[in-house]
Amino acid sequence: MLSAVQLAARLDIPVNWIYVQIRRKRLLIDQQSTGAYLFQNSPAVVNAVRDLRNRTIHQLDLRIIQPHQEGHQHALSLEGINWRARQETWRPSRV
Repeated sequence: MLSAVQLAARLDIPVNWIYVQIRRKRLLIDQQSTGAYLFQNSPAVVNAVRDLRNRTIHQLDLRIIQPHQEGHQHALSLEGINWRARQETWRPSRV
């Protein structure tokens, strides 16, 4: 897992940009109980955030929705999940 600071350093972008995208709901991610945002340390996630930064995509959905939340897709792990564009939002494809 990568913190927002670590992800920003990997992408060579200001960490503030990540927080602004979260506030603007362009980057959807679950917040940890500590208040931190943790990003999967995978090429798919890093590349998707890079695409958001480069405005190749409009919104990025990295939330892990629990199966009991009706009406939403769910995934227990982001490892190995293919990413695809759907209505300008990137999110893990259904398993």
